[in-house]
Amino acid sequence: MSRRTEGGYTLFMVAGSIFLILGAAAFAIDLSAVRLDRASDQRVTDTAAAAGALAVASGNGMTGCEAALGYVALNTPGISSLDTSGCASFATSCDAATAREYSQVAGRFTVTYVHPVPDGHELMTPGALGSPAQPVDPQDGSSCERVGVRITSVPDAPFARLLGVTAPPTTVHTVARAAVGGGSGTPINLL
Repeated sequence: MSRRTEGGYTLFMVAGSIFLILGAAAFAIDLSAVRLDRASDQRVTDTAAAAGALAVASGNGMTGCEAALGYVALNTPGISSLDTSGCASFATSCDAATAREYSQVAGRFTVTYVHPVPDGHELMTPGALGSPAQPVDPQDGSSCERVGVRITSVPDAPFARLLGVTAPPTTVHTVARAAVGGGSGTPINLL
């Protein structure tokens, strides 16, 4: 082959390589954004469940629902407010065997409050991939003492959208129990 014909192959290889490198960089950026969103959602569910558990310990399921949803609304970018009118269904006495759930959709988020959280409920399973299941411990309290918060969000993956690909939703959850008693404070058990 002459030098003249090799120049076309080189240009083709360089252009193809640049396309692959840019594609890998876009994928890495989208994956990083999804991981950051998931970590942020997990922090919000942890503290929202703790706020709900504290309210349940000193009130009832309705006050727990209002506290948890209020916390999510204040601390999740993209959610300006959540309707807490459905929390009124938690004002009745707690039936330890029956989980009650209230969900709200706000933008790309679906927020669910659960009270009580029975031992066999799906929220009592580990949320992290590869985490071993743990038996329910006496420190986990009774079902009526537990509050669960779940956030499902559709990640914002701008480069995937350019290619017409929708990123799958991510789901995180936390179950908490507040033990009110004597001592220097109220311990919160994140299950």
